[in-house]
Amino acid sequence: SLSTAQAPPSPLSPPTSQCKPPQSHIWAIPIWTARNSTAVRRMVVSSGVHLCLILLQGCSSVFAVQRWADLPSDGTADHWSPWPAATGNRCADSDATPIILDWDANIDDVVALAFLAKQPKFVLKAVIVTATGFSNRAPATANTFRMLELLGLGDVDVGVGPVYDAYDAALIDAHTAPSAAYARLIPSDVKVTIDAWYGVSHNYLPYSPRHAHTISDDEQVPSASDVYKKHADAGVTTVLTLGTMTSLHRFMLDFPQSYSRLTHLFAMIGAVDVPGNIFTWPASHAEFNAMGDPHAARAILASTEIENVLLIPLDATNDVPMTESYLKRLATLRTPEGRLVSELTHRVRNTWHSGEQAFFGQDDSGTVTEQALRLAYFFWDSLAVSIMCDETIGKRESAVLEIVASDPPDLDVDGWLRRNVTAGRLVSYVSDVPVEQAALIEGRVADAIDRDCIVDQPIPLGRLIELLHEEGGVPAKPTASA
Repeated sequence: SLSTAQAPPSPLSPPTSQCKPPQSHIWAIPIWTARNSTAVRRMVVSSGVHLCLILLQGCSSVFAVQRWADLPSDGTADHWSPWPAATGNRCADSDATPIILDWDANIDDVVALAFLAKQPKFVLKAVIVTATGFSNRAPATANTFRMLELLGLGDVDVGVGPVYDAYDAALIDAHTAPSAAYARLIPSDVKVTIDAWYGVSHNYLPYSPRHAHTISDDEQVPSASDVYKKHADAGVTTVLTLGTMTSLHRFMLDFPQSYSRLTHLFAMIGAVDVPGNIFTWPASHAEFNAMGDPHAARAILASTEIENVLLIPLDATNDVPMTESYLKRLATLRTPEGRLVSELTHRVRNTWHSGEQAFFGQDDSGTVTEQALRLAYFFWDSLAVSIMCDETIGKRESAVLEIVASDPPDLDVDGWLRRNVTAGRLVSYVSDVPVEQAALIEGRVADAIDRDCIVDQPIPLGRLIELLHEEGGVPAKPTASA
């Protein structure tokens, strides 16, 4: 029988709705969006353990939702085709610069995306998933879709990049191919944890109607090169990379004319005059984004098509370590994306490989030391966004640089962003961030993420399920046959 009930009084719930959907064979309760829109209401429909989310346009129409038990199981069912993307992001100014983000869906990338999505100066047009770093392609793509949905950017294009493009032809055996040497630098258990976003994605992210895998010949996940080409040809000339450069390199090879239309590249990559941060290979001079695919990074840095290149290496990020005051500030954020960022950052702190004190660059006594800072967590990708948005942040220098890439791999030197006046390219990089500027970064990140500029924002699945249980719409222990 149909059971309709209102969500309990809270900032998420408007006054009682008189809308009564006609599906009499399912449970349903009205759930409103996080911004209390007067035009759009979310519904949660449950049958056993299966949840269907539908959209009510006022009281006039309801998308047909089929009972879970009645759905075909022959590979043809599309459980979510009626569900529209969330497109309520209103954070960018009308004259904002369009940008393509290339990321690997790591935790600091998540913070950077939330930060970037709230910026008035930039409007996100596409996200490229490059999984030659801390994540695997399928979960990284699924997390990307859901994160964009949360940010009201559900219509932003997503392209999925290749894996170790420089050695694709040699990938006969993933355990012996040269690229495996770079892949092994990131422990598999770390990748699993990142793929799961420390176990919080289901609670803090909404559902996305987009698929992170191929459904049929007619429904393929777009490639990174195709998405890059689409937007470069449409006039998007700025790219921000927060992971390896595998996908950008593939785009350069696939569509050189479209690639040449890019004019600005911001990249969090490398280490010029400071030690690397490959904790699994201490002899390395490299930073993880450079070491993840040094051949791609070398090719991009050596090319001259993109006129304006600004690198944000460890030389700059080392000046902006994580602080206890920042975590306390995160815990006060009230936007859904703010709560997600806070929970993720706290969980990283709680499980940091060198300990909770070292997470802040402190020794066991709580004193900040140079040795402890080498094991700390930093504002890597968030600093890159900050610098991109405010050209006064950081000291800029120019140097002739190259990325070292050996064949076969040499882990002691590959990924090294080194000075080379004979074989390198003159590029700009941020060499350091003054103390007074570093102190401002954490506040800017937190304030931006807590900015209220997303309308009709989907509620995270964890909250929707919670509301169902509060109203008795789901048995305490539902079974598949319920």
